[in-house]
Amino acid sequence: MYSEIVDERYKLITNLLMSGHTANFLDNILAKLDGKLPIDLIDAAYLLNNADNIYIQKIVLSASMKYRRYYCNDVGFIVPIYFDTRCQNNCKYCGMASSNTVISRGKNNYKTFLEELDILGELGYNTIELVAGSVSYDLNLLRKMMSAIRAKGKSAAFCLDSLSTDEYKQFATEKDTMIHFQETYNQDIYKKIHPLNTKKGNYNYRIDAVERAILAGLKKVGLGILFGLNKFIEDVLMVIDHGKYLELKYNLKIKLIGIPRLQITAGCMSDFKGFEVSNQELLLAAALYRLAFPYAEMVATTREDNNMIGDLLSHAATYTNFCCSLTPGGYKELKFGTFIDSQFQYHSPGYENIINIIESNKLVPNFKKSF
Repeated sequence: MYSEIVDERYKLITNLLMSGHTANFLDNILAKLDGKLPIDLIDAAYLLNNADNIYIQKIVLSASMKYRRYYCNDVGFIVPIYFDTRCQNNCKYCGMASSNTVISRGKNNYKTFLEELDILGELGYNTIELVAGSVSYDLNLLRKMMSAIRAKGKSAAFCLDSLSTDEYKQFATEKDTMIHFQETYNQDIYKKIHPLNTKKGNYNYRIDAVERAILAGLKKVGLGILFGLNKFIEDVLMVIDHGKYLELKYNLKIKLIGIPRLQITAGCMSDFKGFEVSNQELLLAAALYRLAFPYAEMVATTREDNNMIGDLLSHAATYTNFCCSLTPGGYKELKFGTFIDSQFQYHSPGYENIINIIESNKLVPNFKKSF
């Protein structure tokens, strides 16, 4: 399991970030980017550690070219269904924290879930992601929901708290996609911002969740961090290292790399001070992910505004969303705009706006595309 070597890998990355190299050395790495092979951890570390404005532009341009090579100009669409916004944890940065009394809490029954699934199907979505807070899941209900998504001819994905291998076996299949965020790989920060004596607070249990899912038979897994909890350079390199480890050990390709950025929300974060991640830094991180995993999906989420969604889609991301709700049953009354009364601040830009963003960047919306 990766937890058995994570300390050693973190020390390696720390040492790599202390190394400086000449412009000629970096140019040699950049020259490799025109080829078909992905960059490795050492390449990524040197690029990140020495990236000034000129090199950032080169890295982002190289990522854009690699993106086009694999995906042409297609942009797909993914949408979350939040089926339970209750949470037993009190993570300091999260709007879903149990102490937050401002956001709406609720749980979908199966009937409401099917109604939302039909609505999203009519809107053209082909990839549906099930999302919930950290609660005790009804695995029978989860299995029924995942099965219903597949029965509609849709791709099913899920983003949940860490589970056991046996639990994953009870509701997911090799056709499904697991999306799992470590939040941050920095153990000191992780322990400070997550509650003790919980699954979420157990760093090693969470970091090995993806492997437990693979052992349960899943072949499509996604990973990432939440930008803003730690210095982004360290965490980006740890994601790359973790992903390369999984690919080598289990003979698979990473299906998705997540790029969510910390966003404020009502009733939360009054005493939490994170790390600011600029638009340029987020774009750089996404570009390096694309160069390390050229075949992986990446979502320009509605945490970002329209301009940033356009930049991410132009250079690295392959999916986005035009209609979003973080509330169980929320799709039964479609709303558009910016919202701050949920797990995080998000935008629901609407169909015409997002199509305009895609087409203005010389990309093509593809509603047939799915995970």
